[in-house]
Amino acid sequence: MAGMLYYPFSNAPLPVLYQAVLYWDDLATVVASGWQNRVNDRMREVHDAGLYRPIEPYEDFEPIEIGAIEAELNHALDSMPLDDLMPPSSNIDERTNILHLEKIHGSVADELRRHRLVREVPGAPWRLIGSPALVHVVVSVVAEQIARQANERVGFTSEIGLRPHTDMSIAHRLGLEPISGQMATPGWRVDIGQLLPVPAGDVMLSDLLRFRKDYDHERRRMMRAIDDLLMQLSHGQHPADVFRSVKQELAEATEELHAAAGARWKVWSRRAIGVTVATGGAYVGGAASGTSGAITAGLAVLSGVMINVATDTIRGTQAGDSGWQRYRYLHRVQRKLGAIAGGRLR
Repeated sequence: MAGMLYYPFSNAPLPVLYQAVLYWDDLATVVASGWQNRVNDRMREVHDAGLYRPIEPYEDFEPIEIGAIEAELNHALDSMPLDDLMPPSSNIDERTNILHLEKIHGSVADELRRHRLVREVPGAPWRLIGSPALVHVVVSVVAEQIARQANERVGFTSEIGLRPHTDMSIAHRLGLEPISGQMATPGWRVDIGQLLPVPAGDVMLSDLLRFRKDYDHERRRMMRAIDDLLMQLSHGQHPADVFRSVKQELAEATEELHAAAGARWKVWSRRAIGVTVATGGAYVGGAASGTSGAITAGLAVLSGVMINVATDTIRGTQAGDSGWQRYRYLHRVQRKLGAIAGGRLR
């Protein structure tokens, strides 16, 4: 399995943090030095439990120069209104307006200055001020490159591999849209949220950690079953064929995990989690040439637990990539709350 790389913020929102603690091998975010003073109490708890991986780009990875991300960055910036990109002159928010220079290469900072998209912070030359939209775009592009480097080293299914996750639709979309003049590829959008519910409301992190420890086998079985589903789809197989192959394992894994969870917490949030799966398969190529986003297939895992699959056309994977961008995850909060009874969501 792999870790969850949440972006664009250093602090993951609670539902995403709950997902990471309950199901993923660990949680990573992109940080600058001194991150210990900027992450919140929940993130520190996850760190103390050995499940948080703070990533300082200059410390952990090769420098990401402007040449490596220029196409992606320009595409993202060109997709947004200029007014949304201009730096604010007042009402600076530490969380959304500050771009730490330790997160980006000097050539990237120079490019942003050249276009007057950032301004200096008086007395703090290690920081730049930018609009929230700009900061989100830059950190998102850097996070994608970090995932690339990590997965080229160890493989995207390794325990220390990274899967990019965000709860911001714009960041997710800008990382997937085909770039003019570059290769595009067909793909699938798969909603796995009903398989991985999280407790509703505020929950003690110690309770989540205890559940994770007590049901580690069930957690791993579920994540392996989901990975098997995604892997087969990424190889271009028809969803109906994939479902027949993985349904029994998914159903058993879901029933096991939901039965265990139902004994701990009565009310759960069904959080939609969309996974975009890139594939070069011939069948998907034909399917994806139609209406992007059309629901193509659905798998009823258990009563009330469904996986939907839709077609999409996304940015192509570069030759030689080791699956670094094969999967990207978008978290969305659904308003409806469900209860687990007898091991099943309803």
